[in-house]
Formats: sequence, C-alpha cells, structure tokens
Amino acid sequence: MELIVIIITLAFCILLYGTRWRAALDPREPRLISPTVPLIGHILGIATDGFGYFSKLNDKYGLPAFSLQMPLSRLYVITSSELVPAIQRQSQNIRFDTFEFTLAAERVGGVSGPGLKLLKGSIVDELQHAMHHALIGHGLDAMNLSMIEAIKPSIDELQSQKQAAFDLFAWCKRSITMASTDSVYGPMNPFRSIEVERAFWDFASNMNMIILNVLPFLTARKSLDDRRKVVDALTEYYNLGGHENSSEMTYGRWEVQYNKGITTQDIARMEIVNAIGVLSNTAPSTFWTLFEIYSRPSLLRDLRQELVASAVYTHPGTDGGIVRTIDLSAVRAKCSLLLGTFQEVLRMRSNAIVTRMVHEDTILNERVLFKKGSVIVIPARCVNREKSVWGETGDSFDAYRYLGQGKSGTSRSGRNVTRVAFQSFGTAPNICPGRHFASGEILAVVAMVILRFDMEPVLGEWIPPKANVKTLASSIQTPAGEFMVTLRERKEFKDDKWDFRVTEGDSKFPLLVG
Repeated sequence: MELIVIIITLAFCILLYGTRWRAALDPREPRLISPTVPLIGHILGIATDGFGYFSKLNDKYGLPAFSLQMPLSRLYVITSSELVPAIQRQSQNIRFDTFEFTLAAERVGGVSGPGLKLLKGSIVDELQHAMHHALIGHGLDAMNLSMIEAIKPSIDELQSQKQAAFDLFAWCKRSITMASTDSVYGPMNPFRSIEVERAFWDFASNMNMIILNVLPFLTARKSLDDRRKVVDALTEYYNLGGHENSSEMTYGRWEVQYNKGITTQDIARMEIVNAIGVLSNTAPSTFWTLFEIYSRPSLLRDLRQELVASAVYTHPGTDGGIVRTIDLSAVRAKCSLLLGTFQEVLRMRSNAIVTRMVHEDTILNERVLFKKGSVIVIPARCVNREKSVWGETGDSFDAYRYLGQGKSGTSRSGRNVTRVAFQSFGTAPNICPGRHFASGEILAVVAMVILRFDMEPVLGEWIPPKANVKTLASSIQTPAGEFMVTLRERKEFKDDKWDFRVTEGDSKFPLLVG
C-alpha cells in the first residue's frame, strides 16, 4: 500500500505544501538536482521510468541524498542506508501521516464525502492495530492453514500440463489470487469469480489516471468500471455476511469501520485498497523467485537437496503409494538457502518506496537539514543495492550471501549491519504487517513446484522479461508481458502424492526488515 501512497503524495504535495518551497535551497539541505526540462522534467522522468527514475539519478550522481524541485514543491530522495537510522530516531518529526491514508482511500478506493471524513483520526491507528493483531499468532496460523489447502490444487493441476506451454506469470497471478483471497475472505470469497478477479488485476495495473485525477471520467473510464465491478462484488459479500466467516483480519477491519458508522459500500471501497496490498506483491514475488531459481541450475540443485534433507517427510499413502509432505515450519526453521534466495529476490526486484512527511525542520547526523513540509522518499531499489553495505556484488543476484558464502561477504553474522539496507518491507516503525503470511505463501508454492517439476522457457533461454516500470500497485517489479514455459514431472517423484503441513504457533519468518 505504501507504493500507492507515494504516488498520491507526489501528485498532491504541490497543493498541500507548495507555497512553503518558494525559498532558496538552504546549503545544509541535500544537493538540488535540476531537471533536464525546466519545471516538469522530474515529473516527466517519473512518468516515463516509474520509480526507476530515482535509480537513474542515483547512478548518475552517486549522492547519499538529493533534492528534486517539483513545480512549487521539493522532494528529498534518500539513497543511502546511512541516513535511515537517523530518520527512524526522529519519528516524531518525520513520520507516516494519516492524510496519506485518506488520500489512498479517496483516489484508489473512490471513497468520498462523509465517508472520507470518517476515515480520519483514530480510525487509522485502530485499523492498523486490527491488521497487526490478525497477522500474528492464531490469526496468522488460521490464514496459513487455509492458504495451503487452497494452493495445493493449483500446483497439482500443473501435472496435467504435460509440456504444454503456459504463461508462468499468469499462473502465479491466478494461483496466488485464489489462495490468498480464500484465506482472507473465507468461503464466500468474491474473487472466486473470474470476472471479479480479471477486473481487479486490470484495475491494479492501470490506476495512473485515477490516482493523478486527470479527468478520470474521460481518461480512465475502463479502470473506473473495473473498480466498480470489484466494489460491487465486495459490497454484496458484506451484505450477505461473508465477513462473519472470514479471516480475523477481514472481520477486524470490517468491525472497526462499522463501529465508526462507515457505510458498507465505503467499507468495500476501502477493501479494494487492502486487496491491492494482499495480492499485488505476492504474485510477482512468486514469479521472480521461480525465475531466479530455475535459471540457475546449481542453485536449483542445492535448494532441492536442502528441502529433501530438512523439510520433506515421506510416508506410505492409503492406496499403497508414497506421500511426500512439505513441512512449512521446517522450511522456515531449517531451509536457510531457500529463505536467502527469497530475500535476494526481494532485494533485487523491489520497487518499494518508503515515504515520510517532515513536520518540523530536522537536522540528521548533525549536518543534513530536512525542512518542515517536505516529502521524503527512500527508494528500496537504491538502498538495497548499496555497495558500501552489500559489497561489490551489490548489483548482482547472490542467494548465498546470507549464508556467508556470497562474494560480498555479507552473512547472517552481519545482520544488524545490513538491516537498514534492506528496505523491501519498509522501514521501522512502519513495517509491512503481512510479510509473514505472504512469505509463507510464496515459499510454499516455490518449494513444492521446484521439488515436483523441471521447467524450461519456451524461447530456450532464461532471459528476464521486461518489467512494467509504470505499474503503481506493486512494490515488486511486475513482468510487462507473458513469460511462456513448459514443465514436466520429475522422474524420481513420478506418481508420488504431495501435501503440506504447518505447525500452529510457529508462522513467523526470520526476515530482514529495515
């Protein structure tokens, strides 16, 4: 959700803070980088390259922080982890604001009028508390159990492909959508409708004009129609009482809003914002993890050996055959290479942007001034590859670096050093609350797929598909088009049956967070 927030913040900081930036740059502020096209150059850069524009500027100038002058406003871009702890220590002056939450509700969800006024004040903290509480302990266990029941049939269906080509990313989207939303919304899950699912993904991939509010009734008519279809389905879901037999998270979010007097339709509009957070990152993360593993035969071999040795349990089935069960708790506790591979995917493919508002003039590390009313952004793509932290291989994929085997020399013993240089889940105190659920889902899919199947790209080479740099919904780079593959069942496990199991009370992953 924070990626959506930064887009909205960029679009509206001119109106909210513009008059405060007519003064000249203070010499203590980060260096000002002038646009190639006066006034609108930086806006054009972001429109053309997405948040990769910040990386381009970072590559060109190599500054730990710099200022961008927008029309009537100024933006600070932090590219070095050195400043992140200082920002965290100043959480009273530099913080995530509630107005960003209401802007997301207005632009993404379409909440307006009295409903928008109700989404201010204490409700933001109450919604965050409901989500955090539901995504640990019993609530997380229940969602994980539901997830593995829903994801296994999608993986079983791959066995019927029999070397027929299919789009790997489309499969990831469909499988993750069904498993995630069944876990979140329960038996009356509205996303089981193919029409609703398609409308959601079309909306999530084409929100630009809606968020920027550039005559959306003319420039984004299809996106508005897609949003309406999803909102209507969610409204019906609540009216029929679907939330009463859903996850603790869904019921908790509904209860907070209902008790504040928010209408069912506005609750549904807010839920589409939450659904983007649930779905838009998990599907591309699954795709890239599979891509990076299958494109590296030696890594694929090592991961298979690790899983078989540490997380796969074999027992006879009722029909006399063999059943192989993947224990997700063992994956979490014993499969360090798989976890490291996943973290490396997030490090290299993250498109996340951490946003903060500056409420008082603040000097960081006794030398860098951030002025009141400014917007701070921390692009994960810059910080995650910082060579002063990750070594000379900071720009390269190295799944072994977290085991102390990577060429960079970064290891688990240096975890406290690298923590703030890993911004894929955000930075404290605002860390992605759903990271453990999403990680469990992704690693469950990846573990079973790589154990059961060999996979080859139709074109013969594992050439990374171009990323859709303009998608606003995902904090992970999203493939811009199809990626066609074929697969076949591995001979050593042919005709074996597969299953998952998970131990309750042990659902949190030892993930790096900023």
